Formats: sequence, C-alpha cells, structure tokens
Amino acid sequence: MVYQNKCFKINGLTLFYGSLLGLFTSCLFQEQVYVPLNADFIPSRTIVQAGDTVNFTNGSQVAVSFLWDFKDGTQSTQTNPQHVFADTGRYAITMVGTKRDNVTSDSMVKEVVVLPASKQAQNTVLIEGVSGDKQGFRMTQLADGHFVLAGRQNLGNLQVIKTLDGTTRLWETDLNNLTRGQLFVEAVKELSDGSIVVVGHYFDLVGASDAFIVKLDAGGKESWRNKLATVDHEIYKDCMEGSNGSVLVLASINQAQVQLNEYSSAGVLIKSKTFGETHVPESMLWGQNAKMIIGGTNLGSSTPFVLQLDSTLTQEKLQDLGFGGAISKVIQLADGDLVVAGSQTIDSSRRAMIARVNVSSLATVWLNNPMTYSKQASEEIFVDVVESGQNVFALGTHTNPLSNADVLVCKYGQTNEAISLEALGIFGGNQAEQGWQLLLNGLTLFFIGETESFSNAFKAIYFVQLDLNLE
Repeated sequence: MVYQNKCFKINGLTLFYGSLLGLFTSCLFQEQVYVPLNADFIPSRTIVQAGDTVNFTNGSQVAVSFLWDFKDGTQSTQTNPQHVFADTGRYAITMVGTKRDNVTSDSMVKEVVVLPASKQAQNTVLIEGVSGDKQGFRMTQLADGHFVLAGRQNLGNLQVIKTLDGTTRLWETDLNNLTRGQLFVEAVKELSDGSIVVVGHYFDLVGASDAFIVKLDAGGKESWRNKLATVDHEIYKDCMEGSNGSVLVLASINQAQVQLNEYSSAGVLIKSKTFGETHVPESMLWGQNAKMIIGGTNLGSSTPFVLQLDSTLTQEKLQDLGFGGAISKVIQLADGDLVVAGSQTIDSSRRAMIARVNVSSLATVWLNNPMTYSKQASEEIFVDVVESGQNVFALGTHTNPLSNADVLVCKYGQTNEAISLEALGIFGGNQAEQGWQLLLNGLTLFFIGETESFSNAFKAIYFVQLDLNLE
C-alpha cells in the first residue's frame, strides 16, 4: 500500500494530513540526550590527623540516593557528608550512587590516611637561647640522680648543662672554641670517677667532618680535649669507659670503616683498631660475658650489621643481619638477646623499624614497623631504644605534611617470640621537633631533642618527661 498525502481546506487554509501526522509524531517521540550514571566525590583532605573532620563533596551525575561507607564501622546517606576519623589508619572510602529506578548504581572509592594526632607533653622543659638556637642532642643520668644535657648553641658552640630536672641548673659549660663549623654531639657519658666525656663531630671550613672528644670534671670544668682531624671524614659516634680510667671511642671513618680509639685518662690516644670495609657504626655496648657489641649499617649490602669483639678488642664476629635497612641503636636485653632500632625503606618511604636478634646466631626473632599503613603520607625513623621489664620503648621522628616533624615514642610489649605495639605517642606542634635520645629511670621516661613549635623565635632544647603509658 502506498501512503499518500491528502489535503483539505478549513476556512481557506490548506492542510496536508500526512504532514500534520508526522509533526505530531515528531513532537511526541522527540529523542532525549542520555546522561550516564557516574559516581564521584572529592574529600576535602586526603591526609589528616585522628580527630580531624573531612568534608566530602559529591560530584555524582544522575544519582539521587547515596550510601557512604567510611570503613571505620560507620555509614551515611547524606549527599555531602562530614566525617571525623577517630583512629589512625588508611581508609578506602566507598560511595555508592543509585538512580531513581533504585536499580542502577555506580560506586567510587578514594583513600584517606589518618595519622596520629600530635600533642604537647605535660612535663616539658624548654631551654631557650636569647640570641640564637639551642639544640639538645644527648644526655646521661649521673650517679647522684642529676642529669647532664649536651647540645649546641648557635651551630658551633658546645654546651653542657648539669640540671636537677631541666629547670634547675647546677652548672653550665660553654665551649665556643672547638670549631667555626657546625657541631653535633653523638654521646655523653659519666665515668666512674664522676667526670664526664662528650664526643661528636663538626664540619671544618672545607666541609669535611672531624671528630672531637672533651672531658669535663665533676664540676663541669674542662680537663682535656682531643680531635681526630685528618684528610679523612671522621665522626665519633659513641664512647664508654675502658680499663684504668681510659675512654673507648667508636668512630666512623669515611663512612666505610669502624674504628675503635682508646684515650688514656690524660687524653692521650694510646690505641686504635679498624674493622670492616663498607661498615658505618652507630652505637656500642659492653655485653654479657665481657663481649663488646657494635651495631651499624653495611652500606655495601644495605643491611644492618653486628660486630662482636672480645675483651682484648679482637674481632670474633662481623655479620650482616637478615633484613634490609639501617640501625641507629643496639641494646642487649636482660635475657641476652639484642634489640636494634632504625629504619627501612618500604613503599618508597622511610619506615621506623625495631627488631629482636638472637645474640648467638644473629637470626631475626621478630621485626616491627609501626606505621606502614601511612605509606607515602609520612616517614618515620627510630634513633634510640630502652628496655623496661617486658616492654621496650623506641624514640624517633615522625615527618609529615601536616605538622612538619614531631617526636615519635612507641611502647612495645615483647617476648622472645613476638612483639605487639601497645602505645604510640606523637609530641610536637605545627613546626619542627626532633628527639635524639631516650632515657629510662624507674617508671619515668625522658627524652631530649629540639623544638621550634613551643619556643620563641629560636630553636630550644626540648627536655620531656613521660610515664610508661606515654603520658
């Protein structure tokens, strides 16, 4: 059948029936533009501290209802919700958007990293400079219960302070003629006669590092000093008392060799021995059975190492540990095993690391990284560790984009088989803080470092007291 247009007239107006029908059909079934369902949202921040509020802006198209899952046990059906994350972690936030038909849906997942909230410790003492920075590096508790704090003022001046509690100073010694370069203190120790030894290094005028040792009497007066300043790069890392009042000093030479130097009670270098080839030492101790134990990092293999010497300082063992990374401190537990603290690189970020090592085989018993969930949102390093019964406490620095750098303290419960993180504290403000050494006295922890957040216009020595719950 052939369709034909037919016409008729109404009051002189000629209409074509076929054309009118086509116009009506076109209007009735006009094509609609298809808009696909596309779920999307934007968090106001992707890195926050515990307790912070995150605003979620919905960018979905077509959807009319929403279900948010914040992955912390809570949900929301609001279009643009707000949420407070109470605990640390990495949360994969999921939003499901559904069309008006209640069938068609789409989802979007985005991550929010929640870091520990920083705080100021209740028992904090600041030792501030009037015209420049003061930075605390190391400390020791004397036999009389007092503390000796060692640091620097104005980059190059060695400052040693004896104090009752950080506030009351018993004496203060300033040595401003050691160097015109930048100075660092690596260790301060009390000897059996009550005298005090400070070791460290400084940068000379051509940028090389030279090592120094200074001995003070019990009243803070300088007894003698010595330097290790050659064409090599020398850093004195640690020290302890030897025989007949001598001082044994651990040195790093060109970041390639371990050197032990012995100074007489009068400050004369009487013995020097070298070990290793690509080994950078960090700390040492007299272990059980009169063994000297030295810990550090083998740059050749990028692994920690342990060097063991007998009482005559003859090498018995030089062995890499069974994991990668770098260590800053080694201690020996009451049961004889070793605990090392330092850092590892995980997911392209520096992660704090603590490990227990069997003292005989040097096999790894356990290893922990406390904040791997943050991945590239922050970095951490441990620099010190102490033991208290079944607990070990580690001190370090937590670097992040929110509060710059803070002091990190972790409390671990541990056995000879496993370790568990029991508490974690972040101490600092909105600028840079660093912790350098941790000290345990009974039921009290002390750490020394430096702060910018709580001081005046200059850096200050940061001397903090905590209980064993990190409060």
